[in-house]
Amino acid sequence: MLWAIDERMGMIVAAAGEPAIGAMRLAWWRDALTGLDRRDAPAPAEPLLMAAAEHLLPAGLSGEGIAAIEEGWSALLDAEEPGEAEIIAHGEGRGAPLFALAAFLLGSVPADAVAAGEGWALD
Repeated sequence: MLWAIDERMGMIVAAAGEPAIGAMRLAWWRDALTGLDRRDAPAPAEPLLMAAAEHLLPAGLSGEGIAAIEEGWSALLDAEEPGEAEIIAHGEGRGAPLFALAAFLLGSVPADAVAAGEGWALD
């Protein structure tokens, strides 16, 4: 579901006819994921968030950590037509944390996981 959350954010960016609307939707996801860290409130009634609360948090990830990938997606909304700076920010802000989180779930965080994630997101 980690990858499904990433995919959902990508779908938001791809469907954003207005960058401001896409940014608001991404902000909702960032806030909802971060809110999962508050154990006193149930996850919002959104299947991916409920699954993250049930599976990813007990595995040691935090909602805030998962929410970090939003920064990479929002970088693509910063310009009408993303240029090199936005693409690089996307790779660093999305791929690096995504690969680090996935590596953690697999029980290891190799030193090159962050660099591999950045390169993967740029592909």
